[in-house]
Amino acid sequence: MIEQRLIARQGHFQKSGMLASQFATLEAPTADESDVIIIDITPPLESVIAAAHQAILAQE
Repeated sequence: MIEQRLIARQGHFQKSGMLASQFATLEAPTADESDVIIIDITPPLESVIAAAHQAILAQE
């Protein structure tokens, strides 16, 4: 899904071939990182953005 969204972007510097290395370096948050917000990215992009916005507002 992320690769499909990345390919659909027009004029973005991030190429889909770079995606594997990005995920290879990704680390899961540890128990002491209580400020990590997890957002499901499978809904349509507008819903993901709304969920992120709500999560940010809840932190304030």
